Amino acid sequence: MSNLNIKRAVDNIRSGTSVYTPITEVVVNAIQAIEEKDNSDGLVEIRAKRVKQTKLDDSAPEINGFTVVDNGVGFTDEQRESFDTLYTAHKIQEGGKGFGRFICLKYYEDVDYVSTYHKGGSFYSRSFSMGKEKEIIVDENIRPSHEISTGTTVTLSNPIKIFPEKSLPQIARRLVEKLLPYFISEKGCPKVVLAEQDGSDAIILNEYLGSGADAVMMFQS
Repeated sequence: MSNLNIKRAVDNIRSGTSVYTPITEVVVNAIQAIEEKDNSDGLVEIRAKRVKQTKLDDSAPEINGFTVVDNGVGFTDEQRESFDTLYTAHKIQEGGKGFGRFICLKYYEDVDYVSTYHKGGSFYSRSFSMGKEKEIIVDENIRPSHEISTGTTVTLSNPIKIFPEKSLPQIARRLVEKLLPYFISEKGCPKVVLAEQDGSDAIILNEYLGSGADAVMMFQS
């Protein structure tokens, strides 16, 4: 069980991050969970949440958060223990530093997890939120699940600052820039889809790349 000053840990994240870093962190975790499951039909869905429309014009409402859904291995006991440890070595082979989850709290007020995982021949549901005081995991609930597949949903809600973009294509471009190493990896990447909360206007980020060096140059410009 964790016992630390989470606010201080978040405040110590000084530079090298942006409003896109939490989304990237969650998507990378989703990709790794799919790889751990060895799922050939891996899918990561990023759903944009918007504030309720109050304007009379046709402009898009502001972004109020994101939901990231994957069909990976789920939040197992091992992953839960790793998540609850400040400097975890669980994903060190993948280049993880064990600190990324705190970046979510730097940019979003609320970070919530719901996951289905497999243990001992049965499926279980684990839900919790990220704490903001001394405990990393709060309001945890574990119960048997009627689901027949594993996966995790992470919800980032209530941005601390106004999200700079409203357009899904603009957001897609920025995310591909951040996730480019995964999309051009020789071992391949699960399908990553950005869409509105209801699934409309879907953009497959993998297909934004084009091919060869021209695509790399485009996202470096």
